[in-house]
Amino acid sequence: KLGDRLPGHAGSHQFPLSDNELARERLKHLVSDLEHQLENPDDTAHRDTLIERLHDFIEQFEVKHPRATGIANDIMVTLSNLGI
Repeated sequence: KLGDRLPGHAGSHQFPLSDNELARERLKHLVSDLEHQLENPDDTAHRDTLIERLHDFIEQFEVKHPRATGIANDIMVTLSNLGI
């Protein structure tokens, strides 16, 4: 699975979560949703909310992590080109 490739994907968290840990958690959820969409391409309701959440993620992440923002944007463009 794609999520298994994220650095620090496994393991426990101590509270409060740092900004990086919060971002990692949000990214893990997005990866999980992307995997769901890839497995269920006809789930249009999920696709629409996923696209909206990806846009929100990019906007919030952009200021602190401009390089990661570019990567997330590339993912969105690729998914869009695939019709997802």
